[in-house]
Amino acid sequence: MSQRIELTPSIAIYRFIQPMLVGVFGVIVYVLKLLSFIPSIRESTAKLRDTWDIRKKNDQPSFLSINPEVFDGKQPVWIHAASGEFEYAKPVVRELLRQNVPVFVTYFSPSYRLNVEKFPGVTASCALPLESPSELKKLISHIRPRALVISRTDTWLNMIFEAKRSGLPVLLFSTTFHAGSKRVNPFTLSLTRDTFRLIDKVQCVSAEDRDFLKSIGVTDVEVRGDTRYDQVLARLENPKPLPQGLREAVQGFTFVAGSAWMEDLGPLIKASCEARSKFSHTLIVVPHEASDPIRERLEIAARENGLKFGTLSRGLDGSKYDIVYADVVGVLAEIYLLAQVAFVGGSFRKTVHSVMEPLAAGCLTIVGPLHTNNREAIEFQSLRLQSDPAISLVTAARNADEFVRVLESRFGAVANDGTPHQMSNVKEELRSRIRERQGATRAVVAWLETTSLSLEGLRS
Repeated sequence: MSQRIELTPSIAIYRFIQPMLVGVFGVIVYVLKLLSFIPSIRESTAKLRDTWDIRKKNDQPSFLSINPEVFDGKQPVWIHAASGEFEYAKPVVRELLRQNVPVFVTYFSPSYRLNVEKFPGVTASCALPLESPSELKKLISHIRPRALVISRTDTWLNMIFEAKRSGLPVLLFSTTFHAGSKRVNPFTLSLTRDTFRLIDKVQCVSAEDRDFLKSIGVTDVEVRGDTRYDQVLARLENPKPLPQGLREAVQGFTFVAGSAWMEDLGPLIKASCEARSKFSHTLIVVPHEASDPIRERLEIAARENGLKFGTLSRGLDGSKYDIVYADVVGVLAEIYLLAQVAFVGGSFRKTVHSVMEPLAAGCLTIVGPLHTNNREAIEFQSLRLQSDPAISLVTAARNADEFVRVLESRFGAVANDGTPHQMSNVKEELRSRIRERQGATRAVVAWLETTSLSLEGLRS
């Protein structure tokens, strides 16, 4: 059912300008394709060209290639997740699959296309049209969704505007918002406020998010937590087999560096080598992206310090190793389960990766100085072990020397006569603290159950 939506000045200006910007983008892509015979241009602009190209299939919008019959006569729930935001949507998709509700997913970045397509429960998916009002109207008419659910932060105005005009209820979930956001500077605040007012319900992560959104005029907002906790716990409850030989390679403690970059290696190697005099351990380095330079740097460090080094992809010989380079994809969560202590990479480079997964696996977690982009990395520094109040769940090391002291203290916190607990009380306590934060997925589904649309198949 079509609804009349107020066209505020900021919305009117955006809807006037946005199609012109999309046209300019198209011209830029066309020129880049003409210049693609130049290797440097072809390689450096590949993602930009893919971002444009994935929105067409056989010279028509890609959503038109989806046969509505795949939804088996039901109206799907439409979930939009820009890219990595799909990680927050996964537990929602999983719950809708359990209740036999079809799911249609749109995304923005080509980098997450295969991840979305292969995830169980996604009935159909495609790239979101580039804010073209006419194409968005066609998408809604073609797919006939029952509701629009947006993961995290990707609040495209025209997508929400056309959804509301078509009578769809709209939910934004697991969102975070703060005063430093570019969306609330003097030039964008009015548009942000008007966009959020189109959304029927905003489910945010924390009270701070709620209070800030209310301070800019968003009224229908509530604290419901973060669905990523549900996703991480579900992932760890159904672990994949560990790579062959890895469990046997561990000696003493297990110290995992997850999503590590080259810039993390110097402090990481120093801390591991110096802590060995007190605590025997295996350092397992899982890179953000596998590369020969990272492997070579670790191999040189092992040789210089008389340590045994192995590369997972080349096979381990069944003996004990001091350093293992885990250059494999998709098993970081399982490797965290082996460990007592973890370091999360990126934090000596630019921005830290998520600390949620090692915490959920029961690891005392260390980050470098560049971690303020991650809310959990900040929040969990103030939380202490009940069994040892001197130990925080996440600890920041400002430099290599501080890293050594932090690593030794964390080994000590989980030690029993110099050796790690096999089923440590610390590990179980950490897992319990994460389990307390479950439930955001249920809030999303509860909202779907209570919208004005008939959602048979969602009700238990």
